[in-house]
Amino acid sequence: VNSEFDRQLAINKKIAPGNKIVKIYNGVDADNMEFLDTEEARKEFGFGEEPVVVSAGRFVPWKGFYEVMKAFEHVRKELPNARLVLAGEGPERGALIERAQDPSIQFPGALPREKLLTLLRAADVFVLNTRYEGFSHQIIEAFAVGIPVVTTDIPGNAELAEDEKTALVIAWNDEAKIAEAMLRILSDKDLAQRIMEGARVRAKEFTPERSFGETCAALDISLS
Repeated sequence: VNSEFDRQLAINKKIAPGNKIVKIYNGVDADNMEFLDTEEARKEFGFGEEPVVVSAGRFVPWKGFYEVMKAFEHVRKELPNARLVLAGEGPERGALIERAQDPSIQFPGALPREKLLTLLRAADVFVLNTRYEGFSHQIIEAFAVGIPVVTTDIPGNAELAEDEKTALVIAWNDEAKIAEAMLRILSDKDLAQRIMEGARVRAKEFTPERSFGETCAALDISLS
């Protein structure tokens, strides 16, 4: 399994004896994600000097995109030129677009991985308002790309996101706290930089080499 949270779930469900269930974190090649140039990325998406918030994923209820939009309304009161980009597809997409009724909210659809990484590099804050994650690739890739993250205090995220150090951590679907966290990052460059630097260090712990080595060890495969 790819997180301690999922390991405990598997143990509790008696899928296998505890000593047969091994946690191996997924690997992300963080070093190769730092080449993206912020200015060029912003030009690619047509962003100017305005603050840009991004969220991405499958448009399903437990990802809380509607609540992100509601929180963004509070952000716009403080920062009228702010922009929200919601990337993804899913059964709620049509309803979200209908509810948005705001040209400052964009729906570019599902983006190829490289395009999504460029979007993250172009933005000022990434929000993942999710009720369930095992090991979130979106969070770890945002860490590696270099964008401050706002996410939820669910067990799976706790293995990556440490409040005030690698992310700002809030309760799921808490519109007021989501808005507060977004505004803090957008208005406090020192905070944004500190979180971003801590997140990049954290991302470098989850290498493909580590995942490969731990998988070989779990399967008792010798590379010598």
